[in-house]
Amino acid sequence: MSKYDAYKKDVFKLHAEGKSNKDIALELGIDNRRVSDLIKKLGLAKNERIFNDKPSELQHEVFISMVIGDGCVFKSERNTNYRMNLAHQVSQKDYFVEKYNQIKEFVGVDYKYVEQYDKRTKKTYAYYKIQTKVNPYFTRLYNEWYRDGKKIITESIFGELTDKVLAYKFFDDGWLSGSGYSIAMNDYDEGSVETFRKALFVNFGIETSLHQKGSVIYIPAKFKLKFRSIVIKHATEDVLYKLGELTGKS
Repeated sequence: MSKYDAYKKDVFKLHAEGKSNKDIALELGIDNRRVSDLIKKLGLAKNERIFNDKPSELQHEVFISMVIGDGCVFKSERNTNYRMNLAHQVSQKDYFVEKYNQIKEFVGVDYKYVEQYDKRTKKTYAYYKIQTKVNPYFTRLYNEWYRDGKKIITESIFGELTDKVLAYKFFDDGWLSGSGYSIAMNDYDEGSVETFRKALFVNFGIETSLHQKGSVIYIPAKFKLKFRSIVIKHATEDVLYKLGELTGKS
């Protein structure tokens, strides 16, 4: 008789609740393999993992902003579903944590502080990072917003581009530029950039132009104050400089 047989009653109860072997192991504080052995001894079939693949509207907004901004959706060869990661430099910790706090209940993982040495620049870079677990929700995002492994802007943007999504896109990829603001679109093809520009106009009445051979969307001085009033509501102090708030140029 194994000492782990003492857990049979608890394993049976948790299994009946639909919990996976991994979840049972975490709850009981024993190895996943021991749970698997006990499941077999009890003559039970392994429960499949149940995904919460329906984030709240607020969480969905944050994830969309990550998809079109600094986030990345990907999967490993052994997984069926995708996961997402996001990283921001240490100087933007408040901004990163603001995003994280809105999605932490859905992703169920902690964020990490990471240091990485770059051989090219011979410098060590520090940043905060989150990498989610795999989830069918992220698989759906990948299928919608990626083509051939590259990010795209789909027609769905007209329904997804809220104040918050626009703000996070700007604070990820934008900056104060002359008398207006710029947003980098280097990851996107020409069609995607045009779709995003149309959404800016349709959703917010903001007209734009293209700079740097079409890789940058420019918001001219005529629409600067309007744009600022939309995005500043979602700014943390560490990204206000992108609006010129800390430079005397706002």
